[in-house]
Amino acid sequence: MKTGLKLNAILLIISILFVSCFERNNYKVTRQYENLSQENYALIQNLESTLKNINDSVKFAYRGNELSTSKQIKELYVLNQFLPIWTDNMKPNHFARELIRLFAKSSFYGLDTSFYNFSELKTLYYSLEDKNDKNSLDKAIEFEILLTHNCYKIMSHLYSGVIKPDTLIYGRKIINFPKDFPQKLSSLINTDYLTEGILDLQPKSIEYIALQKGLEKFLRNTLLYNDSLYLPDPNVDSTLAYDITKEILTKNKYYQPQKYVDAYVNCRVNEITNYLSDTIGYKISFDVEYNSDTLFVSALKEFQKDNGLNGDGLIGLNTRKALIMTNMDRFEQIAINLERLRWEQKRPSKYVYVNIPSYKLSLIEKNKIKKTYKVVVGAISTPTPELNSQIEYLITNPTWNVPASISKNELLPKIKSDPEYLKKHNYKILDENRLPINNDINWTEVNNDNFNYFIRQSSGSDNALGNLKFIFPNPYHVYIHDTQSKSKFYNDIRAYSHGCMRIEKPISFANDLLKSEQKEVTDTFNIVMEKGIRKIINLSKPVPVYVRYITCEADENSNIIFYKDIYKKDETLKKQLFSKSSI
Repeated sequence: MKTGLKLNAILLIISILFVSCFERNNYKVTRQYENLSQENYALIQNLESTLKNINDSVKFAYRGNELSTSKQIKELYVLNQFLPIWTDNMKPNHFARELIRLFAKSSFYGLDTSFYNFSELKTLYYSLEDKNDKNSLDKAIEFEILLTHNCYKIMSHLYSGVIKPDTLIYGRKIINFPKDFPQKLSSLINTDYLTEGILDLQPKSIEYIALQKGLEKFLRNTLLYNDSLYLPDPNVDSTLAYDITKEILTKNKYYQPQKYVDAYVNCRVNEITNYLSDTIGYKISFDVEYNSDTLFVSALKEFQKDNGLNGDGLIGLNTRKALIMTNMDRFEQIAINLERLRWEQKRPSKYVYVNIPSYKLSLIEKNKIKKTYKVVVGAISTPTPELNSQIEYLITNPTWNVPASISKNELLPKIKSDPEYLKKHNYKILDENRLPINNDINWTEVNNDNFNYFIRQSSGSDNALGNLKFIFPNPYHVYIHDTQSKSKFYNDIRAYSHGCMRIEKPISFANDLLKSEQKEVTDTFNIVMEKGIRKIINLSKPVPVYVRYITCEADENSNIIFYKDIYKKDETLKKQLFSKSSI
């Protein structure tokens, strides 16, 4: 009996709390309506009459263009009892100022102010501030609707990007304006959490966060310019090449001789001051000694590092191409890579990440880079594809089943010119059933059209795949593997393979993947590697792998490193991103 009474009491308290909360919310709305000025009341009536006819087939039009967010605009004002959101007494309120400031800073997120009718909104803003404007009611309605529309747009752009991605790569269909946006925006306004809430829609990946912070630092410290200088080959005109390089490095704050002079002077003054017990009455004078060429080389090396190049201090071909890029080019390069990163789905806690233009493979755990390895990727003629998969197993001392295209186009001419070529490189010829062919083949009669053989390279020191191969299912039949061509890892541009990714330290990478496996698995791996045995070693839990094409990244200090667009993918994306209509 007591239990029943106790339960009834609890239910009664919950009911009272629920009703009181409901009444409090109604009271808030009622108070808002009770205290309405004549201007606000007129605006509410006009908003309601303007919005009531909006449906799936009837949309708002602005300067002849339909607003794609018409339905979401109506939903927001219905949620807020048709009360004005961005104005008070038909004057812009603090929410409007806050949102317009966010549009003004949209470049910090790789976006353009023109995406958000920025000029038109500023004009409306100042018109509403004018007390003598006779059309303030019409302009207030236009301001409310246009600002809401563009608020949805920046929410969508930060959440999933401006351009729809290739679903084959990114695995999801992007919805420009999710159904919960009206409810979310209403909540952000009612909790006075507008800017923070909108920015919180951005991706949480380590790559995106670092690059966005890097862009902000880049814009705060860099003068955007769009004029490119001609930079001659130093082998043709070394004096002019060095002079123009110094000009470019100075313009971008890499080469600052006075900075080094000041540091030298301060250092010498400190040395002398510390040496003398009393410096009063002494005149300290000395000649500043520094090597301007050393400063130039140091500045050039720093620039090379920031552009993903080997810091040799020489004005080589790749360095010249990086030097003639303008800062506007660089901004657009950062912007399109932020766009790419906004297309990503949420990542797991542990995964392998290969960035093709950086020629690096990273093992990432809990949003932190645990280890990074150099890789060689596909040549321009045989590019490495972007993909999502999982590393399921690795093969020690693998054989290589040579793809037909390589067999016909590359190996066949070598076989025909050297009868011992197959034997020298440990190749075996197989028939269409993958069985060894023991009979001699008259290679002079074989050509691309009648080549009906398979070629397999046996395990060993000459094997093109080296001592390890990492397998992940994908339609392109590419994988990560060891290589005998170690010298390629010292090059700036490491695009030489037929599409697979060659890794510099495969055994170290294998140990990283096997860390979570049982001891007997790691012991087996070490034994078979030592004895040169071919064996498949399965991972108990496959490790996701993402192969991507990101042409700039930021380091832990928010410094951006720019990479060469080896597959020429950036230009198309730039045109798509920066030619989007503002509506």
